[in-house]
Amino acid sequence: LVGRDEEKKLLETCLKRVTPPTVAAAAAEGNHATSNSTGSRELVLISGDAGTGKTALARTLMKPVHNLHGLYVMGKFDIFLRDAEPYSGIAAACREICGRILLLRGRKDTGSKDAGAFEKISKELLDKLGSENLHILLNVIPELSEIVGNQVIVENAVKQTSEETKARFNYAFRIFFRVVARNFSPLVILLDDIQ
Repeated sequence: LVGRDEEKKLLETCLKRVTPPTVAAAAAEGNHATSNSTGSRELVLISGDAGTGKTALARTLMKPVHNLHGLYVMGKFDIFLRDAEPYSGIAAACREICGRILLLRGRKDTGSKDAGAFEKISKELLDKLGSENLHILLNVIPELSEIVGNQVIVENAVKQTSEETKARFNYAFRIFFRVVARNFSPLVILLDDIQ
């Protein structure tokens, strides 16, 4: 990345602001810590012409996020699927998150920093979302069923207006990301080709 030092420093500064102090301190000591807080939230938009290195610039955060034991995921929107799958980039990022959570499954060694993390995240998703909201997410992120199990059954589903469905959909995604951010902090999501 030639000539992008200023933008790179800006991204690193944003990362520092969103990283909870307990997580940063633990990482500095070579340890892993989760946070009860999701830290602050920031949205960074990188614009420019095609081929100018926007994605490469955003990817410079991968190593710092990894060093903080956080999670860096990417979702790429497909311009040809924009009408058929308007959430394709977000869904792709969520599938990557699910893959990372699934890697934690079975790690019960008490000496491991990830001991019991899968069960904790699974329980938290079930508790916070409830079956109706999980059902909504499962339609977009079927991989989530491997985390929460197949017990998500929606009985007597109430017919909702499109506005109510949209509000519930947005709510379910917010809760999903809050749970993930509490367990993987900092959480950086790169959404590429969002136009």
